[in-house]
Amino acid sequence: MAKAPRLLIVSAIFPPSRKIGARRPERFARHLVQRGWDVTVLTLRESYAQPLNEGWTPPPGVSIVRTRAFMPGDALRGAADALHRLGARGGQRPIDGERAEDHVGAFPAAPGPAARATARPLRDAFWRALSRAEFPDRWIGWKPFALAATRGLRFDAVLATLPPYSPALIARRLARRDSAIFAMDYRDPWTEAPRTGWDPALYAHLIERHRRVEDACLRSADLVLATSRTICRWLAPRAGIEPVFAPNSFDSRDASPRTRSRTLVYSGSLAYGRSLEPVLTAMARLSNDPAGRELELVSRGAKAHRSSPTRHDSA
Repeated sequence: MAKAPRLLIVSAIFPPSRKIGARRPERFARHLVQRGWDVTVLTLRESYAQPLNEGWTPPPGVSIVRTRAFMPGDALRGAADALHRLGARGGQRPIDGERAEDHVGAFPAAPGPAARATARPLRDAFWRALSRAEFPDRWIGWKPFALAATRGLRFDAVLATLPPYSPALIARRLARRDSAIFAMDYRDPWTEAPRTGWDPALYAHLIERHRRVEDACLRSADLVLATSRTICRWLAPRAGIEPVFAPNSFDSRDASPRTRSRTLVYSGSLAYGRSLEPVLTAMARLSNDPAGRELELVSRGAKAHRSSPTRHDSA
């Protein structure tokens, strides 16, 4: 009997986290186990990716290795936010472009572009130094713990799902160690990602460094997956191999076979002012078409309400 291929999925976010980035690696793990793979997931402890889904149960047959991470930058950002709030309560007007939520992500931001007129050398130097130390993102302090947790384990393939970007560096290191297949899974782009809410004067010096590191990872990759054809097109000339379009999927709870599906699934985010109104409008226009009657719209994604499906006749 052939031995099951051993796959390691490196993902900073994994259920029971309710963050949208946790869902794709879980689907990979669950379905590949069902197809006979031996799957291990390397991820962070639950406390790093709240809020949590208290009712979540691990996929049967999937081994999950959770570790801690060294993230001193988060404490610094928390202190900066606390001082900012104290200043605001004391009657000081917040600097234009600064928000507490700007202090997270791949580019830990402080003042936005509009704040350049009030630039402060010491503050700017602090954020520049922190952004250089937390490269490629604030999760880089996870790397030594991730490598230690997998010592003694061997894999035939290692897949990194990103963003964040540190999992790519971890997975590449482990793939080299085991002479394993190295795969990169793009939920969102890396250096092509739009940079909003951050000051180019403070962080633009990192873009070329990001691109060099990403190119090195792409040159090492044996397989590149992406959730959109646009990302595939962007990556193709840089990867040297043809990226595989692997869109997000939806698992219907209704397992009964259907001769013709009448279900429309929206699995994206409703953040940033997005709306399902265009889809509902299109469904309403089909009200007189027999082929369009009793259509069912199911929304599964960030900011989606957990409610019964919306049917065509309610649009």
